[in-house]
Amino acid sequence: MELHNQLQGLDEGEKLVKIEAAVKAQMKRMSDTKNDELVARYVDRVELGKDGYKQRYYSDKFFVHTPEDQLAFQDRIRQSYIEGLQWVLSYYYHGCESWEWYYPFHYAPFAADLVKCDKVKINFVMGKPLRPFE
Repeated sequence: MELHNQLQGLDEGEKLVKIEAAVKAQMKRMSDTKNDELVARYVDRVELGKDGYKQRYYSDKFFVHTPEDQLAFQDRIRQSYIEGLQWVLSYYYHGCESWEWYYPFHYAPFAADLVKCDKVKINFVMGKPLRPFE
């Protein structure tokens, strides 16, 4: 009702500006409330910077729980991540190197784990482009 009273006596352009401002303000309030709820529910299981954060990161994000498995996994993710960097660079500078390659993880490794990159061997298979809906 308050907005209705504010619109009395305004021309159409001024009404539109007032309504737009009111909608933006309401959307911001709703967004802030939703964000506050999400932040309140978020649990930081990795605790970056605290002792053991790297093991917690790989355990939480990749389900790799033992130190032995983590070392083997770091080799796999390093290989895939470096392949991804190479694929992107090749794509933008030379064209598509492979239609079949993809990064098989949802998260990246820590930069500190990108050691021994000179040992990574990259061999893309060109394959064929996918058709729509494949």
